[in-house]
Amino acid sequence: DGSLWAWGTNYDGQLGNGAIGVSSYSAVPGPALTGVVQLDTAQDSSIALKSDGTVWAWGGNSHGELGDGSVQKSTVPVQAIGLADVVAIAAGLDYVLALRDDGAVFAWGEGNNGSLGNGGTDDVHSPNQVPGLPPIAAVFTVARTSLALGQDGSVWGWGPNALYKFGTNIKNLLPVKASGLDLRFAGSISGA
Repeated sequence: DGSLWAWGTNYDGQLGNGAIGVSSYSAVPGPALTGVVQLDTAQDSSIALKSDGTVWAWGGNSHGELGDGSVQKSTVPVQAIGLADVVAIAAGLDYVLALRDDGAVFAWGEGNNGSLGNGGTDDVHSPNQVPGLPPIAAVFTVARTSLALGQDGSVWGWGPNALYKFGTNIKNLLPVKASGLDLRFAGSISGA
């Protein structure tokens, strides 16, 4: 029915129930959190995509990963500002990617490792568009590395490259197209 329930450790308010500390099974309060279609978690925060295309987050926010323009934790859901028509989300360690219905990708949170793909390493406290990408069909995160599948079948990545994901051992501060990959698919992919 689109409602959201949470339980367990809650040291940064990541259960979204308005409290801090261990909690038993409880609903994340509405009406902000009705119609949830996708949920993901960053290191100490929770991120939800609603059916109306808005993104909501709660919990730890030391790097701006809630997307509300602040670095203050929240024990209840807050809306990521300036962002609408989102069709998919993906959370890494202390940062978030969002895919808009027109194929644009937005990122916010910890930028130290180049995870935001904006050419810098500063934290960003609200959604900003990732430059240099073609229309994207899906977004993914692997720890602090960001990946995107282009609608044309191309694969793009940015962030730390310690696992040689793109054949080098450097931080990619801007999106880099993976060479030799063509992941064309039948139909469409619209999720993370």
